[in-house]
Amino acid sequence: MVKITFVRHGESVDNLKDVWAGSKDSPLTNHGMRQAEHLALSFSSLPITAIYASNLGRAQLTAKAILAAQPPTNKVPLHTSELLQEQCFGAAEGKSYKEKRNEKMTTAEHYARGIFPTVYNRNERFPGGESKNDVAARARRFLDEVLMPYVWQEDVEKNADESGSSDDGPGLPKKPIHIVIVSHGLFIPELVALLAMKDEKMAGKEADVRTNVRGMRNTAWTRVEFGFKRTEEANATVEKTLRIRFTHVNVSPHLEKLQRQKGGIARLAHDPAQKDIRTFFAR
Repeated sequence: MVKITFVRHGESVDNLKDVWAGSKDSPLTNHGMRQAEHLALSFSSLPITAIYASNLGRAQLTAKAILAAQPPTNKVPLHTSELLQEQCFGAAEGKSYKEKRNEKMTTAEHYARGIFPTVYNRNERFPGGESKNDVAARARRFLDEVLMPYVWQEDVEKNADESGSSDDGPGLPKKPIHIVIVSHGLFIPELVALLAMKDEKMAGKEADVRTNVRGMRNTAWTRVEFGFKRTEEANATVEKTLRIRFTHVNVSPHLEKLQRQKGGIARLAHDPAQKDIRTFFAR
């Protein structure tokens, strides 16, 4: 089975505001960077095959923190993909999501006045933005183009080992495949739900999966094991079916002892070029 860990980025400046924060490149806060560093430390002894991250800065810094904490002997590639971006809210980016809908106004009138009430229809989108189904379409591309090749690779290698045709010889275990995906709070549930729907036993539970994965804390993670299960039929044929197993959902043990800095420093945008003041006292 391929192990896949879905990580939400660290706290961003816009996460602290009551605004639509999607594809706008809002930077990590100082606290968000510390969250990423604590996460990275907790992952430092975890074998990772590859890291895939959204191209937005908050996800990139989180992914780079994970990469930096890996031992030098583990040459982990970091891939960037626009497919992993957060939902784009178009004209609503940076606008308040707390504005209530006025029943006497049309949707167009709301938008003309810079009012962007919450939308609940999966096909509805703000001007210039994406709907939930648009986000799911991107997630499907990532699943088919990036994740499924790893699943096929793992299945081929497992079959070769069992048949004794592996170049490494029979019985020698392959290095497990573990993919880490650093993305966003609205995108991750769409991708996880699509992955789960590959398992026929999860049929009809797509909305439930999205609901259970939604609401991940900053740098919290969800992990699944996903791959082919082989069953041998009476006529000696081998049936292959895709199966998913959730091992962790929205967990963040690395944050248990992390406290916010006082005096408003934690809320400020993290500057990668600025040294932590503690480094000046560590000489």
